[in-house]
Amino acid sequence: MPHGTPDWGLVGPKETIYGLDDLGEHAVRLGSPHLFDRRGDILLAADFAEGFGDVTPHNSGALSAATLHAGYARLGAFCAKLTAGSSVSWNAGLLKIIPYPVFSRLGMEISFGCGMNTDYIELHGTLRDAAGTWHPTVRWDPSADTIICQTGAVAWHTMTTTQQAYLTPECCNTLKMVFDLALGRYVRVIANEQWYDLGAQPIYRSALGGRPHFEADALHVGDNLVNAVAYADCFIVTQNEP
Repeated sequence: MPHGTPDWGLVGPKETIYGLDDLGEHAVRLGSPHLFDRRGDILLAADFAEGFGDVTPHNSGALSAATLHAGYARLGAFCAKLTAGSSVSWNAGLLKIIPYPVFSRLGMEISFGCGMNTDYIELHGTLRDAAGTWHPTVRWDPSADTIICQTGAVAWHTMTTTQQAYLTPECCNTLKMVFDLALGRYVRVIANEQWYDLGAQPIYRSALGGRPHFEADALHVGDNLVNAVAYADCFIVTQNEP
């Protein structure tokens, strides 16, 4: 959803499309979920107003579940209720498999609401090619007020932040990460009104390759032995980010 010039203006070609600027405001007024940070062109925009659609819910651990919920949504009538398991792997999430994208700056975004029993909200990308796999990953711990990104197999970079998530079931917090596979580095993370420059941080890449594809995952991980509940809405993946 490009923006920046009048609706009737033309703009030159990008990496993957030839676009019009500016249709962003018009699209949002018509109900697009792409309303937090409108930069980038949409590959996925799910608001669960008509169910999960082509997004796959998943869960792990005792009594875990990923279901629709009629309430707390940021947009529309429904959001996703993510109940983390109370044993072994305690999580629940939303997964979308996308064809491997043409290289450009990619973005992932989720809006959420949660309580103190949430360990973290995670945006995790898996981009696999024949030579290896990229793992762009950002986690926001709403209780400890920390935001970290994965830079190695066991290495994480902690952003200096006092950013606090509002602890409520309403989906009133938004987390977005942008990364550049051509450079193998993160670009930025946005957590509500806070913006973090991550241009110097590498994306973790493992040696295990496979058939090329892109898995976009928004994950809720609860504290150990507790069936923590979070609510998620406006799950978005973009390309051609500035």
